[in-house]
Amino acid sequence: MRFYLRVINPVVALMAFGLCTWAAIYGDDKLQIFGLVGGAFGSYFFAKGIFTGGALFLLGKLLEATLEKGAKDANPMSLRAERALSLSFICATIGIFAGLFFWSKPVEPVDPPKTYEVQNPVSLKITESHLVKETDRVNVAITLVNEDSSAWDKVAVTATLYLGGQYSGESTFTYDSLQSGQTDQALIEFSSIAWANVKDSIAYKFFIEGNPRHKLK
Repeated sequence: MRFYLRVINPVVALMAFGLCTWAAIYGDDKLQIFGLVGGAFGSYFFAKGIFTGGALFLLGKLLEATLEKGAKDANPMSLRAERALSLSFICATIGIFAGLFFWSKPVEPVDPPKTYEVQNPVSLKITESHLVKETDRVNVAITLVNEDSSAWDKVAVTATLYLGGQYSGESTFTYDSLQSGQTDQALIEFSSIAWANVKDSIAYKFFIEGNPRHKLK
């Protein structure tokens, strides 16, 4: 055990630090030294390497010092304590490396559940839209017409706002249902954008999603 603590454990700690550092600076088939301080995954893996290597090394030295102290008073109790400490250290080492492996595994992207079946249907048309300047916040008023022969459920109209040609946010208004031939008005609110802060040109565009009722049967 003492040989492991004096020789093998420092090597293992150095390997953990080296592997995490390599993961931080190597990406896209090339070395990226500034990945160590570039934020995101580079800095994350570098910090993980420091923590893992340092924890292994310090725990090993602590256990080694404890064993050296216990060797001066060799008795059954100290031998049992030595075995318990050794077992605890081995379990801690396995736990640290298990955490290093599982935390490093990339999370597979999960597609969000599909809420709407149809995007930008031709039968749902915005016949009129204009900015509402009578309020403190930027609002867009729309008139939506259902020209389909059947009803629609859960129709969402998303407005994307551009100030000075730059994307500035989006907001959505959702209809619970639209009957065939129905015309309805709505107010799409941008609660985070005040008219007092609008200094440039303003533009917007719409994206419509919905579920045709006859397709849900």
